[in-house]
Amino acid sequence: MNFTRELADGKGAFASQGWVYDEHYKLLVRSFAFYVSKLNGYENVSLLKQAVLKAKSDFKDDISIYAFLLKTTAMYKDFSEKGELIDTLSGGLMSKFKTDQSTAYFDDPSEWGWFYYSQVITTSIALQAILEAKIPFEYAHKVIRWLVLARNGDHWMTTHDNAMVFWAFSTYLGVYEKSDPNFSAAAEMNKQKILETVFKSRNDPIVTKEQPLNVSAPSDLVITLKKSGTGLLYYYIKYQYMLKKYPDQVNAGFTVLKKYYDYDTGAEIKDNTFIRGKRYVVEIKVITPKERYFVALDDSLPAGFEAVNLDFATEANEKGIMEGAQNNWWGTFDYNEKYFDHVVFFANYLKNGEHVIKYVVKASTTGKFQIPQTKAEEMYAPENFGYKNMPDIKIIDTK
Repeated sequence: MNFTRELADGKGAFASQGWVYDEHYKLLVRSFAFYVSKLNGYENVSLLKQAVLKAKSDFKDDISIYAFLLKTTAMYKDFSEKGELIDTLSGGLMSKFKTDQSTAYFDDPSEWGWFYYSQVITTSIALQAILEAKIPFEYAHKVIRWLVLARNGDHWMTTHDNAMVFWAFSTYLGVYEKSDPNFSAAAEMNKQKILETVFKSRNDPIVTKEQPLNVSAPSDLVITLKKSGTGLLYYYIKYQYMLKKYPDQVNAGFTVLKKYYDYDTGAEIKDNTFIRGKRYVVEIKVITPKERYFVALDDSLPAGFEAVNLDFATEANEKGIMEGAQNNWWGTFDYNEKYFDHVVFFANYLKNGEHVIKYVVKASTTGKFQIPQTKAEEMYAPENFGYKNMPDIKIIDTK
């Protein structure tokens, strides 16, 4: 523990030539050292205040520093300015809080470099800090759902991710689920019971119910949930619908833009007229304001087009067009499937920002054709989507 206390005090490795990382990493390590030292009974109020001031002035975007300092400050004995420090640290965390219909997370824009941090790690630390500090927070369950959806199969991307997530899960269970579930639950729609079940264990399977609506359904639907017994009831309600007329573009978590370019000249096709036998480059831009997981981009082809597979030896690529994502090697679309009527691109993890995707098509049949919509969707959270409709195209023999 002497080593950890020295780190918290800014001594030891920090005071020698052995520390080769910058001040950002130094304060992160010190913040964690403050926390571990306090768990073992050591406090240094003066240095803690200095660390909070430095975080506020120099590293206000760093969620993890704020989180470890918040956990530490909340555990300290009462001192002057303790409440003010907690307000500063919790406010800093909440300024990075992002939420949508069913999930929530903490957005850390820090450049971590060799520390290999991730939004999963920082979100886990932030949630745990808020819970340990007993800060009122009504979105904890949405953060948990975001962390669950962020899994890659049955685990997260790194051992560091896994460790921090399970630490946060353990804290959440200690706060919200101290007792094992033992309750009955029911759902009613307009006072008509549509679902009834019993939960006796944490390992009980999820119960789902699809309730169709007919044309005679009332315009107002009132859903009532009832629970009797101990334990938390988690529920998730989704509805599917069809519109009489769809807008040309919808941005509900994703913005999708699409253009065509002449393969040979690189000129943009603006008159929606294509020449049979020529190849064209399809460029799609997908913009998302926040991180997404397991995203599918489905671009349907008009009947007169066929997708060109540049991996085939029989297909020349004189212009060196790079298929797929253009701007990142990680955190973007990294896999695609080509079919006769559409091309699909997939991303296990999609960073926030703009993603540019390209592929090549060939105009094969003359005529006038409709273009089905191009749609991006988060597969396990389909309420987050976006699509773009394109005008009809014409394929001719020559201009």
